[in-house]
Amino acid sequence: METRGKESAPANSSKGRYRRRSKRRQQAQQQEGATDSREPLSDRSPAAADIAAPNPWQDIVDEPEAALPDEQDEREKEEALGDAAEIVGPAESPSDTPPERADEKGLRVQLEGLVPPDFNPHSDDEVIEMNDETAKRPASGGHLDGEDVRLLLVDTDGYDAAYGATKEDTFPRPEPGHQPFDLKCPVCGHSAPTVVTHDRSCGTYICMAILLVLFFPVCLLPLCCDSCQEATHRCENCEAFVQRANHHVHQTWGFNNGQRIEKSISNRERAKLVEVPRAPEGWRDGEALPKSTTRDVFVAPNGVGETEQLPAWDALDRHVLRFFGYYKEAVVESNLENYRVRPCILYYYLEDDTMHVSEPREDNSGLNQGNLLKRHRIPKGDGGGFIAAQDLMVGEGIKIYGRVIQITAVDGFTRSYYENVLKREQAPNTEVPEDTFAQTKKESKIARAAMPRSYEKAYREAMLGGGQANERLGQFLDKDRKVCRFYAVMDDLSTEQYERRPFTIFYFLSDDTIEIREQYPLNCGRDNFPIFFKRGRVAKDSMPVLGPSDPLPSSDVYYKVDDLYVGQTIRLVNNDLFIYDADAFTREYFKRIGIDLAPKRDVRLPEKVVPRPPTPPYTGYGSWDDSLGSVLNLVPKVPKKDMQKLLINEGKVLRFLAAFSNPEPEDVSRRFVFNYHLFDDTLSIHEPPQRNLGIVTGKFLEKGIHLNEATGRLVNPLDLIPGKIAVVFNHSFIMTGCDDYTRKYFAKVYPDVRLEQNGGDNSTGALVPDEE
Repeated sequence: METRGKESAPANSSKGRYRRRSKRRQQAQQQEGATDSREPLSDRSPAAADIAAPNPWQDIVDEPEAALPDEQDEREKEEALGDAAEIVGPAESPSDTPPERADEKGLRVQLEGLVPPDFNPHSDDEVIEMNDETAKRPASGGHLDGEDVRLLLVDTDGYDAAYGATKEDTFPRPEPGHQPFDLKCPVCGHSAPTVVTHDRSCGTYICMAILLVLFFPVCLLPLCCDSCQEATHRCENCEAFVQRANHHVHQTWGFNNGQRIEKSISNRERAKLVEVPRAPEGWRDGEALPKSTTRDVFVAPNGVGETEQLPAWDALDRHVLRFFGYYKEAVVESNLENYRVRPCILYYYLEDDTMHVSEPREDNSGLNQGNLLKRHRIPKGDGGGFIAAQDLMVGEGIKIYGRVIQITAVDGFTRSYYENVLKREQAPNTEVPEDTFAQTKKESKIARAAMPRSYEKAYREAMLGGGQANERLGQFLDKDRKVCRFYAVMDDLSTEQYERRPFTIFYFLSDDTIEIREQYPLNCGRDNFPIFFKRGRVAKDSMPVLGPSDPLPSSDVYYKVDDLYVGQTIRLVNNDLFIYDADAFTREYFKRIGIDLAPKRDVRLPEKVVPRPPTPPYTGYGSWDDSLGSVLNLVPKVPKKDMQKLLINEGKVLRFLAAFSNPEPEDVSRRFVFNYHLFDDTLSIHEPPQRNLGIVTGKFLEKGIHLNEATGRLVNPLDLIPGKIAVVFNHSFIMTGCDDYTRKYFAKVYPDVRLEQNGGDNSTGALVPDEE
């Protein structure tokens, strides 16, 4: 047998040797009649039956030596043992000598922290049995000969990962962070919780101090040597040392789909998904072509459903449920109220089930109003999770951090969401009750009698040094920042040119004052001074200048808000203004006081028509476009051609048949063909030859742009419709027919024009006169 004991062990490893009994040595002992003094395990051990059967986990005999012997000692031991034993040295690293059967799963036995890398507990040739001395070792864990024997369970994760084997633990893994956990002792089979201990038999200690900036020792971390640096568990039954099978620690950082993420403890364990209708795909409806011809291969056999699941933050973004309610707040040291009703609004965000509570702000309330709770997930009062949408119902109270909020109403969107999505019906909306303080304040206003104050009483109070009540203070507090707006116009006849000037009349309800502003139109030519009348009280009639001793005028001599209405001509600042409209606030205010304003009046003036000089007649020099260019510009420009019209209508000719409308006796039988060229709007007249006519036929009018003297415009196709009269160069023609192409063209371009049939011959492309 090949000896592998000559391999040198690493300096930091245990210096022991392993002697394992093989089958051949057992057979030799049986032949010699040697009897094994092995005693069975105790009956109370649950693993006695397992050890009696063939089990790869059997007795281990460990004979560690104090130091490595030299080569001479090794040769002597080899000669003494012969072929019955095999001396194996510890491997330097797991990667040096991989195991023969790396696919085997189970626990490896480690003796003194080291295991031969070729050791396989499931092999028949290398079964190590426990002897009597090992089974009867004392409770201290030592050997009968005084040598320390420790049985350790090696975690197979690192072993299998190093050699590519499947990761699987023989003992169940405890959850990360749970101590202690149950392990099954391989010696006695005891599965009770083991006692955590740390073996320091090696006597090697290394202390590392972590110092702060001020060199203050914070902690001392003891470290042992490689043979016992792992914490072990000691069996309570046989006190064998058992190593942990799982050293996992809860990790905060991790990877997800190749991205670095942080595993934080959140309120929601998994992403919230909602089921929404699936958006139609264009390639299924035929609106767009598919991206690949092999799409059917990737489609599920059952097809695509009508709905799909989307994350709530995407599908329910900006979907907020709104609830209206109130809560009662205790009031102390007050004889008017014991509690105060505080209205509030609850906002429930469907995307992440968060809420925030706010209270509507009220002017001069003296209370801290606004946001009462910031947006977050609010836990239930009983500690059973967080508040959900199903917990918010009209007519019921919800407890939020010890304060009960009574829900009285919801908005329309919230009510439809409960009916359509949650299939629950909300109760009808109710009003927020009034507290005692509000009722007392309202009753006190009604109970007070408005006693008019006399001038004598006001005079006596002033003489005695008392204050004078401000009669307009209540009007100012109630109607401040409330302004009625009227739109008016003024016909300005003072200038040479008649002008209608627009104005805006502002009536301030807080103090019954009026301000008039002029609205300047664009390019009006006036200076930008819009204030036509500064804010002040306006008298209905002219008033004389008052002196110090004159009595104060009554308030009835000034304009009030009910003196202004739509359709009225009012004289303000010695000018007559016609009110033709008012804004929405003014109409609503007048409706509250019992007055309905008339609808808006149309005061727009007709647009001015600027006369244009007539176009002079064609002089005959050049074309029509050249002559018109000399009229429009001082320096004539070259006429531009319509290239699109040339490309579309090239070669298209409309042909019409005509005759003289008032012919001479010798011209009665003469016929003419009008050729209208669409690409350049030119006209040519041709007279077809006739037998025994006595007149030279052929070209009657050369192609060009000609004037229809009957209409005063250039000739166009509508002037050549059969039945109409066209006058060209003092010759009056009556249209009698057209060819089929012209008829089709008119049916397409001018569908409202109907052409009568004629007897023309269209086979040659020219028209011939009808036979009489």
